[in-house]
Amino acid sequence: MKFSNPLEYQLTDGFSLLVPAAWLNSKGLPVAEVQLYNGALAHSDMICLPNQTARERFIKSAVKQATIAADEIEQALLMIGGNLATTLNQELEDEAGNSSKTTQATRLVELAQAAH
Repeated sequence: MKFSNPLEYQLTDGFSLLVPAAWLNSKGLPVAEVQLYNGALAHSDMICLPNQTARERFIKSAVKQATIAADEIEQALLMIGGNLATTLNQELEDEAGNSSKTTQATRLVELAQAAH
């Protein structure tokens, strides 16, 4: 899901974490494009937010770009991950409950059937 306005989590020293896009992976875990921003893009990465190794990789690179404590970034990533998991799962439930909405998978099946 690409957000029309990136999600933003304020950090110290004028930095923010921005999330312009997020989705659930095949295991149902939130994955996000996370950007460290302070008026200019300082760092960007795709992160499976519940994955500690992925968070550590992002944090290791981010602290080289900013004077922000690693634990502050860790807390922000955990908060974003929890919020995204709820939001993305709700979006899936809403789509599943709306039977009149054609999903991409349904449309692909229809196209395949029409081709025969």
